[in-house]
Amino acid sequence: MIGSGRLPYVAIYTTSNPPSGQVLSLSPAAGGGNHAWTSTAIYTFAGSGPNWLKAGLGGVLYGIAAGGGSSVAQVDSVWSLAPPTAPGGPWTESTLYTFSAGANINLLTVGSSETLYGASYATPCGNTHCGALFSLVPSATPGGLWARTALYGFTGGADGTGPEALVVGGDGFLYGTTLGGGSAGLGSVFMLKMAVPEPVINSGGLVTAASYTAPVAPGSIASVFGDFFVPAPLSATGSPLPASLAGLSLQFDTSTPAPLFFVSGGQVNLQVPWELAGQPQANLAATLNGQAGASQTVNLAAFAPAIFATNAQGSGQGAILDASNHLVDASNPATPGSTVLQIFCTGLGPVAIQPQTGSPAPLNALSYTSTAPTVTIGGVPAGVSYSGLAPGFVGLYQVNAQVPPGLAANSAVPVVISMPGATSNTVTIAVQ
Repeated sequence: MIGSGRLPYVAIYTTSNPPSGQVLSLSPAAGGGNHAWTSTAIYTFAGSGPNWLKAGLGGVLYGIAAGGGSSVAQVDSVWSLAPPTAPGGPWTESTLYTFSAGANINLLTVGSSETLYGASYATPCGNTHCGALFSLVPSATPGGLWARTALYGFTGGADGTGPEALVVGGDGFLYGTTLGGGSAGLGSVFMLKMAVPEPVINSGGLVTAASYTAPVAPGSIASVFGDFFVPAPLSATGSPLPASLAGLSLQFDTSTPAPLFFVSGGQVNLQVPWELAGQPQANLAATLNGQAGASQTVNLAAFAPAIFATNAQGSGQGAILDASNHLVDASNPATPGSTVLQIFCTGLGPVAIQPQTGSPAPLNALSYTSTAPTVTIGGVPAGVSYSGLAPGFVGLYQVNAQVPPGLAANSAVPVVISMPGATSNTVTIAVQ
């Protein structure tokens, strides 16, 4: 199977008693041919054999651990392996769910929101073992066991017996095959259509996309966190931005659709509609394939400045370029009194030439902010030559400011933007 970075991982199972095994990563050898690959053991299991290796979001690996004992007494579990937090560090194993003896878990796949789907081969019906499908949903408590839900039990008739393959389709349905049963007794191809749950927006789930803080300003780029149950992450491919992606839409005050940049099972990135200007609050709700979820009251502000950072978390190296469009970092430090910065941010409020909600800022005229920001670099006020929407982008602002003279050389000089009653997160640049 293919994992993060598109390198393959494999699970090696040994049939010792108790069983054991390893998860290996494969990488092409330097200068080698098509068959010159090297393997590296990333984790060794003791007392259980790894099987059915699958890749999830963030490079996390999932699999089944077959426990020791006979097939009747064998205890299986589902585990995850989280990648190292630092290069060369250890992988972290977690047991997500342990099944009762003899369940014989033989299939596993990953759906949206990191929901796992699998099959148990040993569920009996009559004189044979028909099998059953189940789901595992992440625990609401960090480190807690996942919640198992029985989805379907095969009867051995036309629906089949003994599931042998299982995938999640682009429509979110489960598809698979069985070893036996079916109309001719030779197996079946099945589809399991699951009830569409209501999408849920977390309390306090609407935050600025640059620093993940609230409130947000109309016209800005924001992130919404919750459970949205889309089958796979999907991004908008053009502008104006669409009001729906993967069957999911979000509405402010039931009538104002939000243009969408990106949707996934747990996060949506959107533009806060310009039409909400002047409102201190609004109700935000999500709708998935016609199924509406409960609304959440969200806070709005005229100004909510937030600077983008290269780590996408709103801290550390800022998304700040020089006049040549090069990142101003340790390899390209700014010169005090000379370098003009392009600071990319959001939430700076109304603009003079306001585009339609979901549409990019014009290329033939500058959309200046109605209120000029204050920029400090290294705690020193900086001269601002432009503040407005970045031409050709939706909801993205750009502030051009000159690095003040007299700053000492430093690889992490703080940069902050302030608007009336609101101050941004702090990011950094390098100064020589």
